[in-house]
Amino acid sequence: MIILKRILVLALFLSVGNVLYAQYFQYSQYNFTEQRINPAMIGLSRYAAVSLNYRHQKTGGDFPINSSFVSFDYPLLNSSTGKPWSGLGITLHNDKATGIFKAQEASVSYAFHIRLSRLQTLSLGAKALLQTRSVSLDGFYTGSQYVPDHGFNPSYASGENFAELKTTIRTFSSGVYWQETDKKGRILHHIGFSFFDLNRPQDSFFGDPTQLSSTFVFNGGFQTYSTKIFIFFRKRF
Repeated sequence: MIILKRILVLALFLSVGNVLYAQYFQYSQYNFTEQRINPAMIGLSRYAAVSLNYRHQKTGGDFPINSSFVSFDYPLLNSSTGKPWSGLGITLHNDKATGIFKAQEASVSYAFHIRLSRLQTLSLGAKALLQTRSVSLDGFYTGSQYVPDHGFNPSYASGENFAELKTTIRTFSSGVYWQETDKKGRILHHIGFSFFDLNRPQDSFFGDPTQLSSTFVFNGGFQTYSTKIFIFFRKRF
């Protein structure tokens, strides 16, 4: 009887929301925001939108992760029809792991929408991103700072000739997105393809010939009766 009551309570709770999402905690949530999936997805609604994604996670060895991601989506509307014909997107991102690793980035996206029919839209999008990453050696100790029978003394020279590693990269991305809605604007079917970091910039703190990998992202979905099914795939190459 107790088990049956728990099942009924759970079923009632699940029926309250129209959409439920789940994700493993170790993945960065900002990678699943629209401008990280496909730059062609911005500006499809008649309304401007602002979203904030924040993550704070403690890990072993006193190594907390703090990440904040802000995105802004602004549609440009057709004066005669009131429907968006293009859209602008801006993102700001700050990612820190204690005082050791830090990444900051800003991006600008633009999407152009083509009306295939009254309910179908094909969108083409492009994105430019500037990212700065740094690794600080403050807080690390070397053998040169070890004092026998006492431990590490940070006032001693570490023996390293640099205190911070820093690099800046500029990347470009593009995407194609198609969607079909009903008369109320609800999405019935959608499919998108996007390629991130197409220019494959140098990705090294020391100037080594190491290129950043490009990423292919596929997303799609459809609705059957009251059930929505989504498919997401990401692969580096």
